[in-house]
Amino acid sequence: MLLPDLPNEILALIGRYLLAESLCALTLTCRHLFLVYQPELVRSNAKALAWGWTPLSLAARHGHHAIVELLLSDPREDPDQRDKEGETALFWAARCGQAPILRRLLATNRVNPTRQNHQDQTPLYGAASRGQTLTTRLLLDTPGIEPNPINESGRTPLWIAAAQGHVSTVECLLAVPAIDINRSDDSGSSPLLAAASYGREEVMAILAKEIQVDLRARDNHGRTALARAAGKGHIRVVRQLLNMGQFDLGSRDLEGWTPLAHATWYGHTAVVSFLADLEGVDINSRDHLGRTPLFLAIRNGQYEVVNYLCNRADVEQDVTDSTGKTLRMAAQDNEDRIMLALLGSFGLRIDEPLPLTLKDVLHIVGFVIALIAMLAGKFLS
Repeated sequence: MLLPDLPNEILALIGRYLLAESLCALTLTCRHLFLVYQPELVRSNAKALAWGWTPLSLAARHGHHAIVELLLSDPREDPDQRDKEGETALFWAARCGQAPILRRLLATNRVNPTRQNHQDQTPLYGAASRGQTLTTRLLLDTPGIEPNPINESGRTPLWIAAAQGHVSTVECLLAVPAIDINRSDDSGSSPLLAAASYGREEVMAILAKEIQVDLRARDNHGRTALARAAGKGHIRVVRQLLNMGQFDLGSRDLEGWTPLAHATWYGHTAVVSFLADLEGVDINSRDHLGRTPLFLAIRNGQYEVVNYLCNRADVEQDVTDSTGKTLRMAAQDNEDRIMLALLGSFGLRIDEPLPLTLKDVLHIVGFVIALIAMLAGKFLS
């Protein structure tokens, strides 16, 4: 005989000897056990497992309409109770796209549609982050809803939807007159910059059509959407941005890096070769420390990019940065023998005397001390 086939009286007796967490987990196995143990669950306000999920939040999350109705019919049930992450049943319904349950919870007038979890995320943020357009729209239509709530990182629902590439959700949010299309997070990244960083072409196209969007927005490091796309290697987004005609190929961030410099540092050869051939690009531009794109590629160990740049006749190889370091020294700093060999294959001198580093000095000092100790030991013996 299976457990659910036992008489309800015996099941109730078994339930008295179970911990609240175990009892709550048991009710998830079938509807019959839930109906048997539901009164006890409500009375004890039982929470499931380590996350503190209530029966209502679990039912809302998984779309169990009948169980939600059963729980809401009990006046002792608090529909706005939060779990250990500060998330309510409404939050779970929104994030998991359970639109009918979301409507039912809102209809109780006993839930707060703007209540934040412990990461300062509202149900609207939760819905937008998962691309749940229907629940996003339902929340936006709710009286008193804030369309631009920010989480602990300063990110709005539009920001996260753009970053995740949820096209229909982005369109839904942009249809709201009060939406802030240029609201930046704590790092200074706007929805446009977020979409560029994650290579979201469709979202980029939608945002670019909005009159209010700031195509020249910069983050806290002075990086434009073009610089961020180049640094991430999203060549199609780079092309897309340049076709908009609003970006300066020579624009620099706070370190003096151009989009080309970002692409070389992170080793995106396809983007490097594309940008290097464009009119108006200075392939030997220097940052605030006097480093060229080739210097940066060497410093960060990007062999493929270095090989590409060294094969170009217009790339300067006899350069030093503001501290006097040459390209070879940049490779030497990393103790990168492969890079040194690669540079040597292009005729860069690799046999010139190397400057002493602190590590070299310490090795010499250690050797001298060991030698003195050895000689002293022999003398005393």
